Amino acid sequence: MCEDGLTLHLGDACPKCAQRRTDRRTTGVPEPRAKGPAPRWWECSGPACTATGKGPRPEDGLCWQCHERAAQATVEHLKAKLEADAEAAGEAARLRQAIRWSRMLEAAYTEHDQRSQTAEQQAAAQRLAAAEAKQVHLLREQLVSQHPELAAYAHKQQ
Repeated sequence: MCEDGLTLHLGDACPKCAQRRTDRRTTGVPEPRAKGPAPRWWECSGPACTATGKGPRPEDGLCWQCHERAAQATVEHLKAKLEADAEAAGEAARLRQAIRWSRMLEAAYTEHDQRSQTAEQQAAAQRLAAAEAKQVHLLREQLVSQHPELAAYAHKQQ
């Protein structure tokens, strides 16, 4: 609410303006700027970019927007590569799991076959032992019927 050093609503001197005047008197007038060549305009050399810039031209000739697009494209490319690597790693893990599962099933089937064969072999051996025991019993009975004097010996051996 200051106009030419006076506050409009009070009609008093503006304290800020007074302070500024004092500061200007103590610091003096600033030096004039060094005159040099005026900054030159340049055009971005990026593909399909129409941006212009003022001042020194960047070494690669690209504006900040083209740099941002290039950085974004690099980030997207790396992100896609990471996702592809993660997917490949997941697929490799699933494949390893499938191989482990297949090996485990194969081992279980092999063990089952071995146990089945062992059970079958044991059953066959038991049948053979029972047949032999029956044959021995028949032979002993036949021996006792033909030679009653050997009955005491035939029954001891059972």
